[in-house]
Amino acid sequence: MEKILPVAIIFALSFLLSGCGKKSVVTEKVPEQAAQQENNAITPDNQKVTENAEVPLPQGEDIVRSFFNLIGEGKIPEAVAMMDDSAVPNDSTKQAWGVQFNIISSIAVKSIEPSNIGNATQDQKTYKVVLDVKIKPSSEKAVIPNYGWEDGENIRWVSMKKDGSGIWKILEIGTGP
Repeated sequence: MEKILPVAIIFALSFLLSGCGKKSVVTEKVPEQAAQQENNAITPDNQKVTENAEVPLPQGEDIVRSFFNLIGEGKIPEAVAMMDDSAVPNDSTKQAWGVQFNIISSIAVKSIEPSNIGNATQDQKTYKVVLDVKIKPSSEKAVIPNYGWEDGENIRWVSMKKDGSGIWKILEIGTGP
């Protein structure tokens, strides 16, 4: 009897773990059912997902914020890549912008507001951007001290336009409208 009890316990455990003796049935979804379930998917915020759902392109303010965040993270080439081809037509111009942005040790967007300055159209906009900036001490000896940037609050007027594929690009960055 002593040898039978452990064997009975092992048999009972394997019986329970296998689904209590029930036969498992594998079902396949019919392609129409699978498609229907995907079309009726619910997102975490309880909005129905449709077949034609597209992710919207970032808007002007999003691009401005991303641009300055990249500079603050030291990702200068990525920030310069967000500029319109007319603002950075060649490698030397890209390098000049890179040198200017590289003097910044930290930068944070305090506010962004649409501006009435310039020709605001569907494909071109200007924003007044208030930034909190920290400059690297070594940049004080630049030809233009700090390339026009100052420690503390800086205001920049950022003009943008959509490129041929509908993506907003930085067109100009100025200290005044």
